Amino acid sequence: MKISLGLRTQKPLSRANAWNCLVMNLLVLPGLGTILVGRKIGLVQMLLALIGFISTMAWFVMFIRAWIDTQQFPDALDSSVWIAVGGVFLVAVAWIWALASSLSMIREARR
Repeated sequence: MKISLGLRTQKPLSRANAWNCLVMNLLVLPGLGTILVGRKIGLVQMLLALIGFISTMAWFVMFIRAWIDTQQFPDALDSSVWIAVGGVFLVAVAWIWALASSLSMIREARR
């Protein structure tokens, strides 16, 4: 059984497909639309977004656990906040990169 991630050879894009990829990249998951068009770079975009999301959520869980353990609102600006800042940065980079990829696909579809 052959499993495909949609990473097929690139074929000409229709405008509708390009716009659908833009929506998928910006509103669902950065890189997903790029992958569905057959561009392997979408895997890197998706990986960055997922790593960023996971690290941000890890910080959030640590924050909530500290709050529950101490029964006080924890100091949000301790050293662990850099985990969240790094995660948000990675998600932002992936989102902007996916936006650039999507705009490139739209320009390609217009030709």
